Amino acid sequence: MKKIFLLLIVHFAFCIAHCQEADWKKAEELYAAKQYVEAADVYADMFQYGESAALYYNYANALYKSNQLGLAILNYERALRLDPTNEDIKFNLEFVNKMKTDKIEPLERFFLSEWLEALGRLLTSNQWAYTSIISFIVALVLVLLYLFGKKVWLRKFSFFSALFLLVFSICTMVYAFQIKDYIENNPEALEFASDRLKDDKDVLLKSVSQAGWTCCYASENLRNDKDVLLAASKVDGQALYFASQSLRDDKDVVMAAITQKPIILKYASFRLRDDKDIALAAVG
Repeated sequence: MKKIFLLLIVHFAFCIAHCQEADWKKAEELYAAKQYVEAADVYADMFQYGESAALYYNYANALYKSNQLGLAILNYERALRLDPTNEDIKFNLEFVNKMKTDKIEPLERFFLSEWLEALGRLLTSNQWAYTSIISFIVALVLVLLYLFGKKVWLRKFSFFSALFLLVFSICTMVYAFQIKDYIENNPEALEFASDRLKDDKDVLLKSVSQAGWTCCYASENLRNDKDVLLAASKVDGQALYFASQSLRDDKDVVMAAITQKPIILKYASFRLRDDKDIALAAVG
């Protein structure tokens, strides 16, 4: 009887292990396929088998990829409690904490300011600048009509229209510069910038010089730009994580990154991981 009971326990444990392995493989496949929400759901279900640092870590990675930063931080912290010396967990937790911004409940604002803000979001800063230039040119044409027009109604129309467009041109140009200046001086705002600004090298260089990790919002083109990644890596070694494969094989970029954060060496190319100068900089 005892043997039968023991065999049942062993069989039950084997079934659990098999199910856990199957679920783990499924979650990894979903993650690799960039189905991060589905992967997170599978990892969440796996807690029925028990807790582990690896499970919390992978669950947090899937949550981060699905833009659930708060839950990702919570699970990285749980993973770190179970494995306090794990450098990968520490690295990811630090990175996600940098990206997380506190959500403050805004005060109720005057409806006109909300309307103007919504209007401003219709166009990018460059588009507002182009609108300003076109408005100014049309205003000049209307001024000429006012000066040389013979009919009274045409001159009145030209005068007031030109006046309106001149004011509009000035306002839109000021607004365009304000948008660009705000992004440059508040680097985390780059996340919400237009694709055109994310592909603006001057904007990116100013942003990463203040917060290196904001290179993650750069366009694909600028992630391949050595100047941008080098500037970002000098401020925050984690920038190497977002670099293209060619820049991960660039000694200047990798050297700047590991000087800031030695553990980032794991994201360098295999060639540079075997480079003596790089290794000395990482351990020194």
